Order: sequence, then structure tokens, then C-alpha cells
Amino acid sequence: MKLAKGGNVDAQAALGEHFFGDIEENLAAAYYWNGLAARGGHIGAQGRLATIYHEGLGVERNPKEAFRWWYSAALRDHHGAQLMIAVSYELGGVVEADLEEAAYWISRSYFRAGGRPEGLDFVGAYYESVLRKLSEEQRLRVAERLRHLAETTPR
Repeated sequence: MKLAKGGNVDAQAALGEHFFGDIEENLAAAYYWNGLAARGGHIGAQGRLATIYHEGLGVERNPKEAFRWWYSAALRDHHGAQLMIAVSYELGGVVEADLEEAAYWISRSYFRAGGRPEGLDFVGAYYESVLRKLSEEQRLRVAERLRHLAETTPR
């Protein structure tokens, strides 16, 4: 607690994760600690804060804020956030529906997963379903964006 109160982002995120869930008495603490850590750049806390806003866990439900935090985490390769961004673009609502953008984010999540088994079956099936909806030209544009990402990412 001392480290978190002193501004240590990892400690704040750890407390945010500890309090995260659906237990009513923990919601305010989850929001507080995840919010501090998310604003400090912790991608796990950004993902949890997005979920807090999306589900309205102790705060008023705010899909735009949820998207904003998921997007921030997705840019830094948080796979769950990338999946939520893909779904947001596929379905529209908070953002304008854009299947090509959805395909980009689900592709980025799928290929950046690095062979992680958790959720890969679902992500792979979702990836295939989104790609089937694209024209060949759209698939090529997505592939080019992913190729550019791969070329500009340090290894």
C-alpha cells in the first residue's frame, strides 16, 4: 500500500487488480487504483479500467471511456483490448462500424499473441469470421498495415 500511495504504478496496478471484480465493496477501490495506474501508463490497469467503464462497475457505464482506455492499451499490444477494439469496429456504436479496421485489430491481436494458447481458438475463429467479410482489396490493405507494423516494431 505504501508503494502505491507513493506513486508506484506497478503497485497501484496490483491493488487495482486485487480489488477488481464484482464485489460491491471493492468497486470504488478498483476504480481508484486502476485509474491511477492506467493514467500512469500501465496497460493491464488500462484494460481493467476500460472494463469498469464498459460494465459500469461502481461507476456510470460509459462505453466511450471504455473504448478510449481499451484503445490506449491496444496500441501497446494488450491482446484483450485489441479484441475489444475489433469488436467495437465490427459492431459500430461507439465508433463507426468499419470491418477493415476490425480486421486490422483482430489480426494484430491474433498475430501478436505469439502462439499463446489462452483464447487463441476463439480469437482464431473470430479472426476468420471477420476476414471472410472483407473484399480482397480490403484484405490486402490490412496485410500492408500489419507488414508495416512488423517492420517498425523493435524485436
